[in-house]
Amino acid sequence: MNTANTNLQNKVSEEEIKRLMGRIWKINPSEIPSEIEFSSIHNWDSVGHVDLMLELEKEFKIDINNETLTQLTSLKKIVAFINGSDE
Repeated sequence: MNTANTNLQNKVSEEEIKRLMGRIWKINPSEIPSEIEFSSIHNWDSVGHVDLMLELEKEFKIDINNETLTQLTSLKKIVAFINGSDE
């Protein structure tokens, strides 16, 4: 998986991504487990995935190509990608 080329000074945390997921999917971030993966909750379906990817691009000013989009299927993979490291 390609990593995001970001100039983030601080690493993005799981909690930040959970807050973003909660905002997009209208759920309490505390209800999102660290082990969350695509399709493990009803909100993270194909439409929810596209919504999440678009919001990640906007929030972190990154580009997510089609290949990477299909690989970002867990919270841990998303955090690693945004922080510029392969999982």
